[in-house]
Amino acid sequence: MKIPRPWRSLAVPAAAAVALVGLQTTGATVAQSVTPAAVPSVASQTPEEACAVANAGSWTVIVNCFHGQVAVARAWLAQICTQLPATVPRVADLCRIQITGTRIHTEGPLVFLTVEFRDLPDQARGFSFVGIKGSHWAYEKHSFDSPSYGRVHLTNTGGSIDYPFNQSCGTAHPTESDVRFWINDFQGINQATTSAHLKC
Repeated sequence: MKIPRPWRSLAVPAAAAVALVGLQTTGATVAQSVTPAAVPSVASQTPEEACAVANAGSWTVIVNCFHGQVAVARAWLAQICTQLPATVPRVADLCRIQITGTRIHTEGPLVFLTVEFRDLPDQARGFSFVGIKGSHWAYEKHSFDSPSYGRVHLTNTGGSIDYPFNQSCGTAHPTESDVRFWINDFQGINQATTSAHLKC
């Protein structure tokens, strides 16, 4: 079942304050702050909220993951806690962008690196890469809307990126290289990373 990405069509409720954890301002740490309406008391917790507290440490963490949208967070937890019990202990991790796999294939002289990722809270906005281990690839950073030579495939729960690297496949002198690859969030921060060896 696909989980909807709500904030492309729903506004964040004004009454739901998004907590900021560990944000540094003028040398002081801002404490978590969510309105009483956004975080129910223990006595009024639904099964989904209790699931969040038991497995993520805090209902607030999940509400923040969904930008303060309490109803959307509750619906998401209902699916996670009832349909994916094996992953429930990692429910807080599901709020972050995660690279779930990589693979390569060739097209002519090119080696395409495919990076698959999970992004349930819809934070990913682009990608970047750079050569490592002596490889000559210069650092590049692109958005999903303007991916250069890349091919972006987005789904309701994440997506994948195919990016080509010219390794002279099919010639007398094919080459090999290594790259580090990032999926960037909406703030442009390198949030999830992996590395890959490119070979024909």
